[in-house]
Amino acid sequence: MSFFNDMTADAAGILYHGKYDKNTPSGEAAFKLWNFSVNAAPKAGVTLNHTWTKQQEWADAKGNVESEKTVSKIGLKCHDNKWDVTAANDKWSVKASGPLVKDDWKINGSALFEGKPAKEEWKAELSTSITSPDFSGV
Repeated sequence: MSFFNDMTADAAGILYHGKYDKNTPSGEAAFKLWNFSVNAAPKAGVTLNHTWTKQQEWADAKGNVESEKTVSKIGLKCHDNKWDVTAANDKWSVKASGPLVKDDWKINGSALFEGKPAKEEWKAELSTSITSPDFSGV
């Protein structure tokens, strides 16, 4: 005998996937009404992406509120260095990464700068990863 819950349990997981957000006061995530994305790679080492999203959120006092978000990204690779530039309607960011030392000790580094002008928030992040050579089993 088969139970109704056994037949529909997986479907409920699919239907409500990503619709709830614990970080918002209402517990609901924004529902995307329209999502349009364009990707291009005009030449080797260059990638372009632009995304336009119209979404609907629940605001307690206002009811349903529609908003539009745009994000444009450019990725560049020159020799061993990689640059990622992002411009959105609410923030911008620039990230540069690449190898600092390529000898026995391999050291990679990256720098990220991000700004949210409307909130007057700025963030800078520097990171490195160091890989040592093999010391004969030590």
